[in-house]
Amino acid sequence: MNHVNIEIITVVDTLPLRQQILRPHQALSECVYKGDDLDSTVHFAAIEDDEIIGIMSLYQRNCLELGSTNGMQLRAMATAIHSRGQGIGFKLLAAAESHAQKIHTQYIWANARVEAINFYKKSAYTINPQQFEIKGVGPHQLVSKLIFVKE
Repeated sequence: MNHVNIEIITVVDTLPLRQQILRPHQALSECVYKGDDLDSTVHFAAIEDDEIIGIMSLYQRNCLELGSTNGMQLRAMATAIHSRGQGIGFKLLAAAESHAQKIHTQYIWANARVEAINFYKKSAYTINPQQFEIKGVGPHQLVSKLIFVKE
């Protein structure tokens, strides 16, 4: 593996990998999510040799189930198949957490696919044991992590 840089990119740059990995049965236009174009949304990419090999988006959005304010939702995290197992996801997550901490976000949360739960456990996220179905995508669980504590 060559050196991987984590950079902020546009939503348009996330779409090919978002579709390929997360929504292969949907049109590219269906892979644009509510809030993608807001100034408060940040799209991260892991880039190796000018190729985007991982993506993740962070939205300023509270989680009703957590009953807390000042949250950010992690969505659309994906790593290219040929780049898996190399720590790309952990690098993207670290960049998101660093960004959230800088802007004093209280917590990050996500509706995580069940097959990704161990990844979040390794990253010290709290895992809600209750599973729920996202239509057309599959079973998920709520994960969250405290980022910034007001003193």
